[in-house]
Amino acid sequence: MTDVDSLDWKDPTPEQMTKTVVDKVRDGSIVLMHNGAKNTPAALPGIIKGIKDKGYEIVLIKDLIPEGDYYTDVQGELHLMKN
Repeated sequence: MTDVDSLDWKDPTPEQMTKTVVDKVRDGSIVLMHNGAKNTPAALPGIIKGIKDKGYEIVLIKDLIPEGDYYTDVQGELHLMKN
């Protein structure tokens, strides 16, 4: 369900990680990052600024998941189930 991998688990520099994420992010992107990766904390300010500079808003993942029963199709899209 993510479409942008920060590759932070490979320990890139904060600058490399920022470029990877900012270059690939698009409308609706979900960025994969790991809380235990070495350079993720240092890269976050640049990533956040880069995303915002492109005109995107950062939201919580919970705000993207619909309320109620849903299923995920083979393309990874969520669909509400009709009762």
